[in-house]
Amino acid sequence: ERGSERIMLEAVDILNERGESLSLSLESHVEGYLVADIQGLDPVKASLSSTKSAGRDGTQFQNAQRDDRNIVLTVGLVTDYVTNTVRGLRQALYGFVPPKSKVRLRFHVEGESSVEIWGVVEGFESTLFSAEPQVEISIICNDPDFSDVAPTVVSGNSVATSVMSTLTYTGTSEVGFKLLVTVNRTIAGFTLYYTDSAGKPYTFEIKLAMVAGQKLEISSVEGNKYIRLNGSTSVLYAASVNVEWPKITKGPNTFRVQVAGAALPYTLTYIGEHVGL
Repeated sequence: ERGSERIMLEAVDILNERGESLSLSLESHVEGYLVADIQGLDPVKASLSSTKSAGRDGTQFQNAQRDDRNIVLTVGLVTDYVTNTVRGLRQALYGFVPPKSKVRLRFHVEGESSVEIWGVVEGFESTLFSAEPQVEISIICNDPDFSDVAPTVVSGNSVATSVMSTLTYTGTSEVGFKLLVTVNRTIAGFTLYYTDSAGKPYTFEIKLAMVAGQKLEISSVEGNKYIRLNGSTSVLYAASVNVEWPKITKGPNTFRVQVAGAALPYTLTYIGEHVGL
């Protein structure tokens, strides 16, 4: 979008529903395509709702919710008038990303890990009569956050004391996580103590008789919250009905898995998310 951003953003890959991919460079044309501009990479604007009260000036804030992300790719068509004609390049893109098809965009940022986002092609417009032919592809992303391509996995062991481990999160959007505890002896449960970077404490107590060889997984991922034993058996009843599901927030988060006796190994897995590039 801007000069400094063009230096940071090296390329964008488009992956369609058929498993095909097209890598587009921001510096040189690839197979006849060159990214001229990308709009919609900044944090998405939030919609605010409020109510009015009789006899009171102004309004009372209720909630805020971010809207869908609209990414618009402007792609130049670089023809050699032999192999790559303007019509041929345009028709190939028509077939690759037709309107209403689902796509995944993967952004490669200089010196940083790649991120990706899912969306649906809303529109495809082209300049049919121009000395510098281009196409404009509009993509609506219902989840406005960019996600890390690879998950982050933290391994550790339970403790019988109050010693906390620190997880420093560099993402800019809060995320849930999956905690997998491997049971190596008979226990009556365990407790996850968690404090996010803002200092908000969570206590997630599991009351469930378990024996060596079993595995219990807790997921606090939005839209996919669960407690499962051995990968498939739901044991939501092992936690309190009013339990609050912890989230990872930007900065240092601290936590511990506490249970009396010998240590239980665990892995904590999350996918970082970002409100903008």
